[in-house]
Amino acid sequence: MAEENARIPKSLTSFQGSFPMERRRVKLSTLNGTSFNAGENMRLRFPDRALIDMSTWAIHFKATTTGTDSVLIPVSYALIKSMQFQVGGLTLGAQNNYQNQLAHAVSLASRGIEVDKANMLARGYNNIPSGTTKNSNSHVVCNYFPYTLASAGVIDSAVFPAIEVDIRLEGNACLDILTTTDGAYTIRDVVSYVDILLPASESYVKTIESRLASGGIVKKSVPSCVAFRQTQNGSNSVNCASQSLDAVIVCVKPTGWNAQTAKGSQAYSPFLSFTLGDLDANQVMHLQLANGEQYPAYGNPQNTFEHAEMTRNWAGKQSAYNFNKLFYNQVAANVDAYDKDNYLSENFVWAAQLGGEGSAVDNHGLHTGLNTMGQSNIVRVNSTNLEDTDDLLINCLCSSILEGKKGGVVAFVQ
Repeated sequence: MAEENARIPKSLTSFQGSFPMERRRVKLSTLNGTSFNAGENMRLRFPDRALIDMSTWAIHFKATTTGTDSVLIPVSYALIKSMQFQVGGLTLGAQNNYQNQLAHAVSLASRGIEVDKANMLARGYNNIPSGTTKNSNSHVVCNYFPYTLASAGVIDSAVFPAIEVDIRLEGNACLDILTTTDGAYTIRDVVSYVDILLPASESYVKTIESRLASGGIVKKSVPSCVAFRQTQNGSNSVNCASQSLDAVIVCVKPTGWNAQTAKGSQAYSPFLSFTLGDLDANQVMHLQLANGEQYPAYGNPQNTFEHAEMTRNWAGKQSAYNFNKLFYNQVAANVDAYDKDNYLSENFVWAAQLGGEGSAVDNHGLHTGLNTMGQSNIVRVNSTNLEDTDDLLINCLCSSILEGKKGGVVAFVQ
Protein backbone atom coordinates (compact mmCIF):
# COMPACT_ATOMS: atom_id res chain seq x y z
CA MET A 1 0.00 0.00 0.00
CA ALA A 2 2.90 2.38 0.71
CA GLU A 3 4.16 1.97 -2.84
CA GLU A 4 0.66 2.58 -4.22
CA ASN A 5 0.32 5.75 -2.13
CA ALA A 6 3.52 7.09 -3.66
CA ARG A 7 1.89 7.00 -7.12
CA ILE A 8 -1.30 8.79 -6.09
CA PRO A 9 -1.22 12.63 -6.21
CA LYS A 10 -1.64 14.38 -2.86
CA SER A 11 -4.90 15.92 -4.00
CA LEU A 12 -6.43 12.44 -4.32
CA THR A 13 -5.00 10.68 -1.25
CA SER A 14 -8.26 11.17 0.67
CA PHE A 15 -10.12 9.20 -2.01
CA GLN A 16 -7.77 6.26 -2.28
CA GLY A 17 -9.14 4.12 0.53
CA SER A 18 -12.71 4.26 -0.81
CA PHE A 19 -12.03 4.81 -4.51
CA PRO A 20 -8.98 2.85 -5.76
CA MET A 21 -7.48 4.30 -8.96
CA GLU A 22 -6.09 2.92 -12.18
CA ARG A 23 -3.85 4.97 -14.48
CA ARG A 24 -3.95 5.35 -18.27
CA ARG A 25 -1.94 7.59 -20.63
CA VAL A 26 -3.94 9.38 -23.33
CA LYS A 27 -3.29 11.84 -26.14
CA LEU A 28 -4.54 15.45 -26.12
CA SER A 29 -6.33 16.87 -29.14
CA THR A 30 -4.31 19.36 -31.21
CA LEU A 31 -6.79 21.97 -32.41
CA ASN A 32 -4.82 24.10 -34.87
CA GLY A 33 -2.15 21.94 -36.45
CA THR A 34 1.09 20.25 -35.45
CA SER A 35 3.75 22.59 -36.92
CA PHE A 36 4.54 26.10 -35.69
CA ASN A 37 7.05 28.91 -36.11
CA ALA A 38 8.44 31.15 -33.41
CA GLY A 39 5.80 33.52 -32.01
CA GLU A 40 2.83 31.46 -33.18
CA ASN A 41 0.07 29.93 -31.06
CA MET A 42 -0.83 26.30 -30.61
CA ARG A 43 -4.01 25.10 -28.96
CA LEU A 44 -4.58 21.82 -27.15
CA ARG A 45 -7.66 20.23 -25.57
CA PHE A 46 -7.55 17.90 -22.60
CA PRO A 47 -9.74 14.78 -22.38
CA ASP A 48 -13.33 15.21 -21.19
CA ARG A 49 -15.01 13.32 -18.32
CA ALA A 50 -11.74 12.17 -16.80
CA LEU A 51 -9.62 12.63 -13.68
CA ILE A 52 -6.59 14.35 -15.25
CA ASP A 53 -3.24 14.17 -13.47
CA MET A 54 -1.83 17.48 -14.70
CA SER A 55 1.62 16.72 -13.25
CA THR A 56 2.13 14.16 -16.05
CA TRP A 57 1.36 16.53 -18.94
CA ALA A 58 4.11 16.65 -21.57
CA ILE A 59 4.45 18.10 -25.07
CA HIS A 60 6.72 16.28 -27.55
CA PHE A 61 7.95 17.77 -30.80
CA LYS A 62 10.80 17.91 -33.27
CA ALA A 63 12.67 21.14 -33.85
CA THR A 64 14.80 22.73 -36.54
CA THR A 65 17.03 25.78 -36.33
CA THR A 66 18.54 27.96 -39.03
CA GLY A 67 21.34 30.54 -38.90
CA THR A 68 24.96 31.18 -39.83
CA ASP A 69 26.35 30.23 -36.42
CA SER A 70 25.73 27.53 -33.82
CA VAL A 71 22.05 28.04 -33.05
CA LEU A 72 20.76 26.08 -30.06
CA ILE A 73 17.38 25.69 -28.45
CA PRO A 74 17.95 26.14 -24.69
CA VAL A 75 15.96 24.40 -21.97
CA SER A 76 12.55 23.59 -23.37
CA TYR A 77 10.54 25.93 -21.12
CA ALA A 78 12.27 28.88 -22.84
CA LEU A 79 10.01 28.29 -25.86
CA ILE A 80 6.78 28.91 -23.90
CA LYS A 81 6.04 32.64 -23.79
CA SER A 82 2.57 32.30 -22.29
CA MET A 83 -0.16 29.79 -21.49
CA GLN A 84 -3.82 30.74 -21.29
CA PHE A 85 -6.23 28.11 -19.93
CA GLN A 86 -9.97 27.93 -20.52
CA VAL A 87 -12.39 25.76 -18.56
CA GLY A 88 -16.01 25.46 -19.66
CA GLY A 89 -15.50 28.42 -21.97
CA LEU A 90 -14.24 30.57 -19.07
CA THR A 91 -10.78 32.11 -19.31
CA LEU A 92 -8.75 31.65 -16.13
CA GLY A 93 -7.02 34.83 -15.00
CA ALA A 94 -4.85 37.21 -16.94
CA GLN A 95 -2.37 36.04 -19.56
CA ASN A 96 1.20 35.84 -18.25
CA ASN A 97 3.51 36.84 -21.11
CA TYR A 98 6.59 35.91 -19.08
CA GLN A 99 5.84 32.28 -18.33
CA ASN A 100 9.29 31.13 -19.46
CA GLN A 101 10.99 33.73 -17.26
CA LEU A 102 9.04 32.53 -14.23
CA ALA A 103 9.88 28.92 -15.07
CA HIS A 104 13.57 29.81 -15.18
CA ALA A 105 13.40 31.75 -11.92
CA VAL A 106 11.74 28.82 -10.15
CA SER A 107 14.32 26.48 -11.69
CA LEU A 108 17.22 28.58 -10.38
CA ALA A 109 15.67 28.76 -6.92
CA SER A 110 14.62 25.15 -6.50
CA ARG A 111 16.88 22.83 -8.48
CA GLY A 112 20.54 22.00 -8.94
CA ILE A 113 22.26 21.49 -12.27
CA GLU A 114 22.64 17.83 -11.29
CA VAL A 115 18.85 17.54 -11.13
CA ASP A 116 18.56 19.09 -14.57
CA LYS A 117 21.04 16.65 -16.03
CA ALA A 118 19.39 13.67 -14.37
CA ASN A 119 16.05 14.71 -15.88
CA MET A 120 17.56 15.74 -19.23
CA LEU A 121 16.49 19.35 -18.73
CA ALA A 122 19.93 20.93 -19.04
CA ARG A 123 20.83 22.73 -22.25
CA GLY A 124 23.52 20.24 -23.24
CA TYR A 125 21.05 17.36 -23.02
CA ASN A 126 17.92 18.90 -24.42
CA ASN A 127 18.80 20.91 -27.49
CA ILE A 128 19.81 20.63 -31.11
CA PRO A 129 23.54 19.82 -31.56
CA SER A 130 25.81 22.58 -32.83
CA GLY A 131 28.03 22.60 -35.91
CA THR A 132 27.09 20.83 -39.13
CA THR A 133 24.25 18.92 -37.49
CA LYS A 134 22.44 21.97 -36.15
CA ASN A 135 19.52 21.46 -38.54
CA SER A 136 18.90 17.88 -37.44
CA ASN A 137 15.76 16.80 -35.62
CA SER A 138 15.62 16.89 -31.85
CA HIS A 139 13.04 15.36 -29.55
CA VAL A 140 12.11 17.87 -26.87
CA VAL A 141 9.70 17.61 -23.94
CA CYS A 142 8.13 20.64 -22.26
CA ASN A 143 6.90 19.59 -18.85
CA TYR A 144 7.58 22.47 -16.51
CA PHE A 145 4.77 25.02 -16.17
CA PRO A 146 4.77 26.61 -12.71
CA TYR A 147 1.77 28.47 -11.31
CA THR A 148 -0.76 27.63 -13.98
CA LEU A 149 -3.61 25.15 -14.13
CA ALA A 150 -0.91 22.65 -15.15
CA SER A 151 0.35 22.79 -11.54
CA ALA A 152 -3.06 22.12 -9.99
CA GLY A 153 -2.65 18.38 -9.42
CA VAL A 154 -5.67 16.27 -10.38
CA ILE A 155 -8.65 17.91 -12.11
CA ASP A 156 -12.01 16.28 -12.80
CA SER A 157 -12.98 17.33 -16.33
CA ALA A 158 -16.51 16.02 -15.79
CA VAL A 159 -16.99 18.74 -13.17
CA PHE A 160 -14.71 21.26 -14.92
CA PRO A 161 -15.35 20.51 -18.60
CA ALA A 162 -13.80 21.57 -21.91
CA ILE A 163 -10.29 22.27 -20.62
CA GLU A 164 -8.21 23.91 -23.33
CA VAL A 165 -4.86 25.69 -23.34
CA ASP A 166 -3.61 28.30 -25.78
CA ILE A 167 0.21 28.35 -25.87
CA ARG A 168 2.10 31.30 -27.36
CA LEU A 169 5.59 30.36 -28.50
CA GLU A 170 8.46 32.70 -27.72
CA GLY A 171 10.21 34.61 -30.48
CA ASN A 172 13.65 33.77 -31.81
CA ALA A 173 15.28 35.89 -29.08
CA CYS A 174 15.12 32.86 -26.76
CA LEU A 175 17.70 30.92 -28.80
CA ASP A 176 21.27 30.37 -27.67
CA ILE A 177 23.58 31.78 -30.36
CA LEU A 178 27.29 31.78 -29.61
CA THR A 179 28.63 34.81 -31.51
CA THR A 180 26.22 36.17 -34.15
CA THR A 181 22.70 37.51 -33.73
CA ASP A 182 20.74 35.64 -36.38
CA GLY A 183 18.84 32.43 -35.99
CA ALA A 184 15.31 31.03 -36.10
CA TYR A 185 13.49 27.90 -35.01
CA THR A 186 10.42 25.91 -36.01
CA ILE A 187 8.74 22.98 -34.28
CA ARG A 188 6.71 20.23 -35.91
CA ASP A 189 5.13 16.83 -35.29
CA VAL A 190 3.65 18.14 -32.06
CA VAL A 191 1.99 15.51 -29.89
CA SER A 192 0.92 15.84 -26.27
CA TYR A 193 0.07 13.28 -23.58
CA VAL A 194 -1.33 13.20 -20.06
CA ASP A 195 -2.28 10.53 -17.53
CA ILE A 196 -5.87 10.03 -16.46
CA LEU A 197 -6.97 8.18 -13.33
CA LEU A 198 -9.86 5.73 -13.55
CA PRO A 199 -11.83 4.91 -10.36
CA ALA A 200 -12.02 1.15 -9.92
CA SER A 201 -15.64 1.53 -8.78
CA GLU A 202 -18.49 3.93 -9.54
CA SER A 203 -18.54 5.25 -5.97
CA TYR A 204 -16.55 8.39 -6.78
CA VAL A 205 -18.71 9.26 -9.78
CA LYS A 206 -21.95 8.76 -7.82
CA THR A 207 -20.67 10.89 -4.94
CA ILE A 208 -19.83 13.83 -7.22
CA GLU A 209 -23.04 13.54 -9.24
CA SER A 210 -25.12 13.47 -6.06
CA ARG A 211 -23.45 16.61 -4.75
CA LEU A 212 -23.99 18.53 -7.99
CA ALA A 213 -27.56 17.31 -8.44
CA SER A 214 -28.55 18.70 -5.03
CA GLY A 215 -27.21 22.14 -5.91
CA GLY A 216 -23.82 21.62 -4.32
CA ILE A 217 -20.56 23.14 -5.51
CA VAL A 218 -17.28 21.34 -6.15
CA LYS A 219 -14.29 23.57 -5.44
CA LYS A 220 -10.74 23.19 -6.70
CA SER A 221 -7.74 25.30 -5.66
CA VAL A 222 -5.57 26.30 -8.60
CA PRO A 223 -2.31 28.28 -8.71
CA SER A 224 -1.91 31.33 -10.94
CA CYS A 225 0.58 34.09 -11.58
CA VAL A 226 0.24 37.75 -12.50
CA ALA A 227 3.50 39.09 -13.94
CA PHE A 228 4.57 42.68 -14.55
CA ARG A 229 7.58 44.10 -16.38
CA GLN A 230 8.60 47.64 -15.45
CA THR A 231 11.67 49.84 -15.70
CA GLN A 232 12.88 50.20 -12.13
CA ASN A 233 12.43 53.61 -10.51
CA GLY A 234 13.29 52.83 -6.89
CA SER A 235 9.65 52.26 -5.91
CA ASN A 236 7.66 50.17 -8.40
CA SER A 237 3.97 49.44 -7.70
CA VAL A 238 1.79 46.71 -9.20
CA ASN A 239 -1.84 45.68 -8.65
CA CYS A 240 -2.68 42.11 -7.75
CA ALA A 241 -6.20 41.31 -6.54
CA SER A 242 -6.37 37.76 -5.25
CA GLN A 243 -7.93 35.73 -2.47
CA SER A 244 -4.48 34.46 -1.59
CA LEU A 245 -1.21 36.14 -2.53
CA ASP A 246 1.23 33.36 -1.66
CA ALA A 247 4.57 34.80 -2.74
CA VAL A 248 6.25 37.48 -4.84
CA ILE A 249 9.26 36.73 -7.03
CA VAL A 250 11.34 39.69 -8.24
CA CYS A 251 13.97 39.32 -10.98
CA VAL A 252 16.19 41.96 -12.59
CA LYS A 253 16.59 41.75 -16.36
CA PRO A 254 19.56 43.21 -18.27
CA THR A 255 19.17 45.87 -20.94
CA GLY A 256 18.06 44.40 -24.27
CA TRP A 257 17.30 40.98 -22.80
CA ASN A 258 14.34 40.43 -25.18
CA ALA A 259 16.35 41.03 -28.36
CA GLN A 260 18.42 38.34 -30.05
CA THR A 261 21.83 38.62 -28.44
CA ALA A 262 24.96 36.48 -28.59
CA LYS A 263 25.31 34.16 -25.61
CA GLY A 264 29.10 34.08 -25.49
CA SER A 265 30.57 32.11 -22.58
CA GLN A 266 27.69 32.68 -20.17
CA ALA A 267 25.81 29.74 -18.71
CA TYR A 268 22.57 31.34 -19.92
CA SER A 269 21.82 33.69 -22.77
CA PRO A 270 20.76 37.26 -21.89
CA PHE A 271 17.18 36.12 -22.52
CA LEU A 272 17.38 33.80 -19.50
CA SER A 273 19.70 35.91 -17.35
CA PHE A 274 18.71 37.83 -14.22
CA THR A 275 21.61 40.18 -13.66
CA LEU A 276 22.31 43.10 -11.35
CA GLY A 277 25.33 44.16 -13.42
CA ASP A 278 27.27 45.02 -10.26
CA LEU A 279 29.28 42.68 -8.05
CA ASP A 280 29.46 45.01 -5.03
CA ALA A 281 26.47 43.26 -3.38
CA ASN A 282 24.97 46.64 -2.47
CA GLN A 283 21.61 46.32 -4.26
CA VAL A 284 18.80 45.67 -1.79
CA MET A 285 15.01 45.47 -1.99
CA HIS A 286 11.97 45.09 0.21
CA LEU A 287 8.23 44.76 -0.37
CA GLN A 288 5.68 47.22 0.92
CA LEU A 289 2.07 46.00 0.93
CA ALA A 290 -1.17 47.99 0.93
CA ASN A 291 -2.13 46.65 4.36
CA GLY A 292 0.95 48.29 5.85
CA GLU A 293 3.05 45.15 6.07
CA GLN A 294 6.53 44.99 4.64
CA TYR A 295 8.81 42.08 3.81
CA PRO A 296 11.29 41.60 5.32
CA ALA A 297 9.69 43.12 8.40
CA TYR A 298 12.97 44.76 9.45
CA GLY A 299 13.21 46.76 6.21
CA ASN A 300 16.09 46.72 3.74
CA PRO A 301 18.55 43.82 4.00
CA GLN A 302 22.13 44.77 4.76
CA ASN A 303 23.58 42.88 1.78
CA THR A 304 22.28 41.52 -1.54
CA PHE A 305 23.14 37.96 -0.55
CA GLU A 306 20.42 38.10 2.10
CA HIS A 307 17.99 37.93 -0.80
CA ALA A 308 19.55 34.65 -1.89
CA GLU A 309 18.95 33.13 1.53
CA MET A 310 15.31 34.31 1.55
CA THR A 311 14.90 32.69 -1.86
CA ARG A 312 16.43 29.45 -0.59
CA ASN A 313 14.02 29.53 2.36
CA TRP A 314 11.09 29.78 -0.05
CA ALA A 315 12.30 27.07 -2.38
CA GLY A 316 13.68 24.45 -0.03
CA LYS A 317 13.50 25.57 3.58
CA GLN A 318 17.32 25.46 3.73
CA SER A 319 17.27 21.71 3.12
CA ALA A 320 20.64 20.13 2.43
CA TYR A 321 19.04 18.65 -0.67
CA ASN A 322 18.06 22.08 -1.99
CA PHE A 323 21.34 22.66 -3.82
CA ASN A 324 20.00 25.24 -6.21
CA LYS A 325 21.43 27.11 -9.19
CA LEU A 326 21.42 30.61 -7.70
CA PHE A 327 25.23 30.50 -7.62
CA TYR A 328 25.77 28.51 -10.82
CA ASN A 329 27.72 29.37 -13.96
CA GLN A 330 30.22 27.75 -16.32
CA VAL A 331 33.92 28.61 -16.15
CA ALA A 332 34.28 27.08 -19.62
CA ALA A 333 32.12 25.10 -22.02
CA ASN A 334 30.44 22.24 -20.13
CA VAL A 335 32.48 22.94 -16.97
CA ASP A 336 30.17 23.60 -14.03
CA ALA A 337 31.12 26.07 -11.29
CA TYR A 338 29.41 27.59 -8.26
CA ASP A 339 30.35 31.02 -6.93
CA LYS A 340 28.42 33.56 -4.85
CA ASP A 341 29.06 36.35 -7.36
CA ASN A 342 27.14 34.39 -10.00
CA TYR A 343 24.00 35.23 -8.03
CA LEU A 344 24.66 38.90 -8.72
CA SER A 345 25.89 38.66 -12.31
CA GLU A 346 23.45 36.16 -13.81
CA ASN A 347 20.99 34.48 -11.44
CA PHE A 348 19.43 37.16 -9.24
CA VAL A 349 16.06 35.82 -8.07
CA TRP A 350 14.39 37.09 -4.91
CA ALA A 351 11.38 35.20 -3.58
CA ALA A 352 9.36 36.69 -0.73
CA GLN A 353 7.04 34.07 0.81
CA LEU A 354 3.77 35.46 2.17
CA GLY A 355 1.79 32.24 2.65
CA GLY A 356 2.32 28.65 3.74
CA GLU A 357 3.90 25.79 1.77
CA GLY A 358 3.85 27.35 -1.70
CA SER A 359 0.46 27.45 -3.40
CA ALA A 360 -2.84 26.21 -1.96
CA VAL A 361 -2.33 23.01 -3.95
CA ASP A 362 0.63 22.27 -1.67
CA ASN A 363 -1.45 23.17 1.39
CA HIS A 364 -4.18 20.62 0.63
CA GLY A 365 -6.46 23.39 -0.66
CA LEU A 366 -5.94 25.85 2.18
CA HIS A 367 -5.42 29.49 1.26
CA THR A 368 -2.73 30.73 3.62
CA GLY A 369 -1.49 33.81 1.76
CA LEU A 370 -2.59 37.43 2.04
CA ASN A 371 -6.10 38.35 0.88
CA THR A 372 -5.52 41.30 -1.47
CA MET A 373 -9.03 41.70 -2.87
CA GLY A 374 -10.13 45.33 -3.19
CA GLN A 375 -6.73 46.79 -2.37
CA SER A 376 -4.94 49.21 -4.68
CA ASN A 377 -1.24 49.02 -5.52
CA ILE A 378 -0.99 45.95 -3.34
CA VAL A 379 2.70 45.29 -4.01
CA ARG A 380 5.38 47.97 -3.99
CA VAL A 381 8.97 46.92 -4.69
CA ASN A 382 11.34 49.42 -3.08
CA SER A 383 14.91 49.07 -4.37
CA THR A 384 18.29 50.71 -3.83
CA ASN A 385 21.37 50.97 -6.09
CA LEU A 386 19.88 49.37 -9.20
CA GLU A 387 20.84 50.62 -12.66
CA ASP A 388 18.43 53.20 -14.13
CA THR A 389 17.84 51.05 -17.22
CA ASP A 390 17.20 47.79 -15.36
CA ASP A 391 13.93 45.99 -16.00
CA LEU A 392 12.09 44.52 -13.02
CA LEU A 393 10.09 41.37 -13.59
CA ILE A 394 7.61 41.15 -10.71
CA ASN A 395 5.73 37.84 -10.40
CA CYS A 396 2.79 37.66 -7.99
CA LEU A 397 2.08 34.00 -7.20
CA CYS A 398 -1.53 33.46 -6.20
CA SER A 399 -4.02 30.76 -5.29
CA SER A 400 -7.52 30.97 -6.72
CA ILE A 401 -10.68 28.86 -6.66
CA LEU A 402 -12.45 27.02 -9.48
CA GLU A 403 -16.11 26.29 -8.71
CA GLY A 404 -18.02 23.60 -10.60
CA LYS A 405 -21.83 23.41 -10.57
CA LYS A 406 -24.53 21.29 -12.17
CA GLY A 407 -24.60 21.31 -15.98
CA GLY A 408 -20.90 22.09 -16.37
CA VAL A 409 -21.25 25.67 -15.09
CA VAL A 410 -17.85 26.96 -13.98
CA ALA A 411 -16.84 30.05 -11.97
CA PHE A 412 -13.32 31.36 -11.36
CA VAL A 413 -12.94 33.16 -8.04
CA GLN A 414 -9.61 34.92 -8.30
